[in-house]
Amino acid sequence: MVMRPRLLSVGDRVRFAGREQTVVALSGLRVRLVDDDQEAAVVLLTHLVGSEGFEVLSAVSARSLVPASGVLDGLSQEAVERAEWWQRHLVEVLTGRAAG
Repeated sequence: MVMRPRLLSVGDRVRFAGREQTVVALSGLRVRLVDDDQEAAVVLLTHLVGSEGFEVLSAVSARSLVPASGVLDGLSQEAVERAEWWQRHLVEVLTGRAAG
């Protein structure tokens, strides 16, 4: 399987246009950013990463998407399977890539 290098993910904090911003959506080559004042912008990925002063300040870890062990203890097998299905689905919706 060919693996693509990780560049940006939803939830990453970046510096762009002199401000700290959060990546809130990725669609093709478009990146939607929101700053701390809740001002939104959509920029092309190539423009973003090529801009002066651009840097990734903090990256969302895939580990943060995995619940702490024991969270699903005590639930029925059906409920556990459904929760795991939703987790995989949400990861794919948020990142555009299937979990794992």
